Amino acid sequence: MLAPDRWLKRGWRAFVMNAGAFIGGTLILVLGSSLSLMLLFVPLGMGLLEMGLRARRGETPVAWDVTRGFRFFAPGLLLWLVGLVAGLTVSAARHLPLVGALSGIVGGPLLALFGTLAALCIVDHPGMPVREALGRVLLVVEQNWVGLWAVALLFECLANVGGVIMGIGLLVTVPWIVCSWAAAYQDLFARP
Repeated sequence: MLAPDRWLKRGWRAFVMNAGAFIGGTLILVLGSSLSLMLLFVPLGMGLLEMGLRARRGETPVAWDVTRGFRFFAPGLLLWLVGLVAGLTVSAARHLPLVGALSGIVGGPLLALFGTLAALCIVDHPGMPVREALGRVLLVVEQNWVGLWAVALLFECLANVGGVIMGIGLLVTVPWIVCSWAAAYQDLFARP
């Protein structure tokens, strides 16, 4: 059963209970990625996802926990490469007005959906191969493609709303959506 409103509420609750840690972790993610020309984005992003899962389990994350994502550097990099190839394939038709718009509207959220849920699988089960994570996500997503696509589109839009206020809002919307994805992951994969 899809419940984006419940996931957003649970994500908000997890974010608010650990707001300092998540804002600090997001700042570390942004600064580290910027200073390294985006080279550290993958491991720090995996660390932020792990913080979201830990907060949803009732644990108390700290800002430096974002650096724990370096444990998932190799699978995260492979997952990023798969996403890059898929993204290039989806955007190949963007020069065609109607087809390009449709591929962006449909493909973007689907790539975010698969990438985020697969990353959460890898973080939740250390040592899980990327292929197995993507296979598990496919088994869950194929049960309700359209609904999960709509949830991914909603989460993307909400995460991007924070950029409207000169980027400062991203310090709230990004960790909130990370925690919401963690809540969705727990429901979809029946994890406590």
